[in-house]
Amino acid sequence: MLLSVVLASKLSCAYEATCKRLAGSISPHIGKLSFLNSLDLSDNSFRGEIPREVSNLFRLQNLNMSYNFLGGEVPSNLSHCFKLVTIALDHNSLVGQIPSELGSLSKLTKLHLGSNNLSGSFPASLGNLTYLQELRLSYNQLKGELPDSMSRMRSLTLIDVSVNQLSGEFPPPLYNLSSLKGIGLSYNYFSGNLGSNIGVSFPKAEKINWGMNLFTGTFSDSFANASNLQILDLPGNNFTGNVPASLGRCRT
Repeated sequence: MLLSVVLASKLSCAYEATCKRLAGSISPHIGKLSFLNSLDLSDNSFRGEIPREVSNLFRLQNLNMSYNFLGGEVPSNLSHCFKLVTIALDHNSLVGQIPSELGSLSKLTKLHLGSNNLSGSFPASLGNLTYLQELRLSYNQLKGELPDSMSRMRSLTLIDVSVNQLSGEFPPPLYNLSSLKGIGLSYNYFSGNLGSNIGVSFPKAEKINWGMNLFTGTFSDSFANASNLQILDLPGNNFTGNVPASLGRCRT
C-alpha cells in the first residue's frame, strides 16, 4: 500500500502518512522521491529496517518514523541528508550504536532516538550539533560518560538520557549549557557531589529529573536560583542533611 501511495506522490515536496494504520516494510523505492523535504511515517505499524535509500533524499529536512516497530540500526548514511533539521526515530526497536556520522548534520535542531534498544557510548561527535535544541535518548542501553564535547551544544534547551546505564560524576559539560530548561538524568549510575552552586548553572531550568542515581552530599539550596523551576525530582540518591527552606522561593 505504501509503495503505491509513494509512487503516486513522486513530485510532492512532503509526504505525510502519520497514524494511517499502515503496516509492512518501508519500500526502498522511497529513496527515489528526490524532491521530498519532509517525510512523516510516524504512528503506524511498520516493521523491518529503515531503508538505506532514505539517504538519497538530499532535500530532506524533516524525518519522522517514530512510534513504529522498526528494527535494525540507525542508518549511518543519514548524514548524507545534510539539510536535516529534525530526526525522530523514537519508540521503535532500533539496535546498535548511535552513528557518529550524525554529528555532521550541522542544521539539526531535534534528535529523538528514545525508547529503542540502542547501546554503546554517547558519540563525542554529537557535540558538533551546535544548533541542537532537543536531545532525547531515554530508555535505551547507553553506557559510559557524557563526553566533554557536549559543552559546545549551547542551543540545547532539553536533554533526556534517563533510563540508560550511563555513569560518572554529574556531567561537567552540562554546566556550560545555561539554556537548558529540561534535564533528565534519572535511572542511571551518575555519582558524586552536585556542588553548592548547582542551581546557579541552570537559571532557566523548569524540569530537573535526576532521581535514582548515586549522587551524594547535602541538598544544595542553590536550586532556589532556578526561578522557573516546576519539577525537582531527586529521589533514590544518597543525599544527607535537610531540605533547605530557600526552596520556598520557587513560586512556579
